[in-house]
Amino acid sequence: MRGTNVMTEQPGWDEPASGGGEADGLCRGRALMAGLLLLSSLAWPLGASAAGEAAKPVTEPGQTADLAGDAPPGEAKAAESRPADTTERNKAPQNRNPILLKYVPTEYPKEFVGSGMDADVVVTLMVDRMGRASHIRVEGSPDPAFTDAALEALGQFEFLPAIKNGRVTNSSLQMTLQVREDLGDRALVDYQGGKIELIIITNAGKIDTPVKRIFGPRPAYPIELLAAGKSGEVVVEFIVGEDGIPRDTRIKETTGPEFSSAVEGAIALWRFSPALAGAQPVVSGLRYRVSFQAGEIPESLRATAKRMLAGDNSDVVSVKQLETQPKVRSKIEPVAPATDAATRRTRRADVVFMVDAKGVVRLPRVLKASDPVAGYIALAAVSYWTFEPATRNREPVPVLVTMPFRF
Repeated sequence: MRGTNVMTEQPGWDEPASGGGEADGLCRGRALMAGLLLLSSLAWPLGASAAGEAAKPVTEPGQTADLAGDAPPGEAKAAESRPADTTERNKAPQNRNPILLKYVPTEYPKEFVGSGMDADVVVTLMVDRMGRASHIRVEGSPDPAFTDAALEALGQFEFLPAIKNGRVTNSSLQMTLQVREDLGDRALVDYQGGKIELIIITNAGKIDTPVKRIFGPRPAYPIELLAAGKSGEVVVEFIVGEDGIPRDTRIKETTGPEFSSAVEGAIALWRFSPALAGAQPVVSGLRYRVSFQAGEIPESLRATAKRMLAGDNSDVVSVKQLETQPKVRSKIEPVAPATDAATRRTRRADVVFMVDAKGVVRLPRVLKASDPVAGYIALAAVSYWTFEPATRNREPVPVLVTMPFRF
């Protein structure tokens, strides 16, 4: 299954109660897989793409085209606290951006059921001092039906308001809600080729509202290991700060360094509603088990991966034979891990991937990167891009695209 984060994958997953062995994630048919792009305010990794945005020229392999520019939350049980990180960080901030606390899924418009149409609804709004969305203005939408559905859900969102100089204040931001048909929470937890499972949540002190994941793309399957039919598993833990951004990622168990880098890269894009003690956001520690199952990937796709790694691109159409180029429909931008902010580090990754005849990204892989995690951040993001497919003789065809990312 595939979700454009989801929320926008793709989003909308709630965390299971702490200590739960499996992430249940009820699949809401026709649920809105909404991504929330809180531009400069929340540094969300989702990008708004107008429908029909043209991609820059597709390239032959080796060249580069720059196209980038579970169940309701239960009460988290307090477990043994992580080393001093939580208590030290759980202090009232002097300045804070607004934080999403409550996400409400939106029903896919009935008149578009079966159409396969995706939608981006871009809005600007004010988060008032009560944590409500107000002064909403629609900046872009493909149809009034999608606009109405998105606004109905947005009106039920709840935020922790911004703080400036120690005082609660209004704040303005822009959000992009991406609507996907028939992609529910399960697509983001149990997905083709693996599973994401929450093991435990740890907090220092009493928690009134547990931490909840609201956006989190699956990691990209290392293509060399996929082609070889190798499966793997990674146990990872990290801290979720008061801003909902993961930090201090630590690999606890792994079956290989490539799997570890893939998981670290995906986690850099995950976002959470932080745990609350009263109205105060507090730091939480999370531990996940992420599995990779090569046997769940279609044999035909694994065979294509083998051929491409061997330099055989017979599964795609040459750019010289194309009638039209692929066009970006929606995208998620890669973002650097939170730790990079202090060092002002710039990460780089050049990636190549196949856009199939349905406009779906397949078999992304790194051509070169400043470090392994940077490459997998880019792969996790680009896996959720969608396209209007390229055409030859007026028929959609698969092509290869390469592009650089700097973040």
